[in-house]
Amino acid sequence: MIVRAKNPDDHDAWQEFVSFYEPFIKMVLSRHWRLHHGHDDLVQLILIRLWKNLIQFDEKRDNVKFRSWLGSVIRNEALNYVKSQKKWASIKLLDSDIPIEYEKVESETEEMIEKEWQAFLCEKIMDHMNVLFTGRAMEVFTMTIEGEDAETIAEKLDLKVETVYKLRSRVKAKFKRELKELKDKIEPHL
Repeated sequence: MIVRAKNPDDHDAWQEFVSFYEPFIKMVLSRHWRLHHGHDDLVQLILIRLWKNLIQFDEKRDNVKFRSWLGSVIRNEALNYVKSQKKWASIKLLDSDIPIEYEKVESETEEMIEKEWQAFLCEKIMDHMNVLFTGRAMEVFTMTIEGEDAETIAEKLDLKVETVYKLRSRVKAKFKRELKELKDKIEPHL
């Protein structure tokens, strides 16, 4: 997807890129930046910056993953947006009560982006998995993710423990395949 989106003449690829990454950008901004207003404007500025600079991004040359680069673009555009609006008082990291310090934001942003990226991918895959699996399979898998053991799940869902193991294994294997396919699709080695 990224390779195709680099082509400024491939409008379909850019639309696919935006439809995939715009929700992620919004999620990062809403969870980690407190803006009194302007999220939509900022998202558009970030997308414009990505569109202008994506063609120059080279994972091998720059020795950086796409999502790290994306995180830098989000962070830099958010800081530039705030500076341009002269609203330093209206923004801060949600998990911190101290004023923004650029170095602190820079070091924390990469870790935060990685965590949010993994959560975002899992959310996307879980939505897809709910379509693929019906019945008790997703219930078993979800309860497993929430920390329930097989015996407890079997008891709560009135299933045999062996059935819980089989359902869990089937969904987990498909989840792993879906995750690999999604990662290969959106971030192939450039």
